[in-house]
Amino acid sequence: MPILLLLCLWQAPAAAEVDAFFALVRQGDADPVTAFLGQHPQAVTWRNQKGWTALTVAADAGRTEMIAPLVEQGADIGVVVGRSGWQPLLYAALRGHRETLLRLIEFGADVNFQDNRGLTAAMLAAYSEDVDVLAALTSAGADLSLCNAKGENALLFACERANAQVVAFLLSQGVPVNAVDADGNTALLRLAPKGHHGAVALLLREGADVQVQNNQGQSALMLAARGGHQAVFQLLLEKGVDLNLRDVKGEGVAFYAFRNGYAPLARVLVQCGFERDLPNHAGQTLRALAARKRFDLDADVSGQVVWLR
Repeated sequence: MPILLLLCLWQAPAAAEVDAFFALVRQGDADPVTAFLGQHPQAVTWRNQKGWTALTVAADAGRTEMIAPLVEQGADIGVVVGRSGWQPLLYAALRGHRETLLRLIEFGADVNFQDNRGLTAAMLAAYSEDVDVLAALTSAGADLSLCNAKGENALLFACERANAQVVAFLLSQGVPVNAVDADGNTALLRLAPKGHHGAVALLLREGADVQVQNNQGQSALMLAARGGHQAVFQLLLEKGVDLNLRDVKGEGVAFYAFRNGYAPLARVLVQCGFERDLPNHAGQTLRALAARKRFDLDADVSGQVVWLR
């Protein structure tokens, strides 16, 4: 009976009251928040319509001064919210709130926490191109070699943005340059189609494998050709990449250049002896594809062949 009576007397906070309190937290003024908590200590457990708590809001907004009052009132530093299952630390990392992140760590946040998909704060910081947050996480013991459900580590996330500074930091911390994700992609295979010369050069200096092929049989050279990135293409050639590699469809670098709008590069490759009449697994030759599009593979390329050779 006493339990039933308590349940009857208990009332969930109105949505408007929750929103008003969270607005105070987002504004970052400690005095009214502390006063509110004095009257409503249970507010640290309240959730809004998104399922967020006040601590989540503080981390997302970068309100460092809100962390202590909330945690000291009983807020769970590791509270998990959202469909992906994020803790406050992940929001701070994504937004680049270094001081907030450090405060959360000071109160016991797990720097190696992984969400439902295996994402870590370090991966999010790498994707956000934030070296300062990455350095803070590393100093606090973050494991940069952790992978998500797709086999991606922080370096592969950094390569999505092609930021040479972030890539350099991660490599300096010992993240393997040739780590492979579930699709067989390495950092070099992620960067090659983006055409970022500086980041690719950095990977090559650190020993990136230029011959590696992903699960589709794609090499870095094919992907650079697909994007028409001549500077990256030349860097790879200087490292002795094999121009004769084929993907799972039996197509090589000249096919990639031709199919993706870089027919002049395909012309150069063909006249240097690559894939002129060699068919793919469907029996198509590059010459036949070019003829169908009325593109002359034999036009003069004397001014272009030198860089390839």
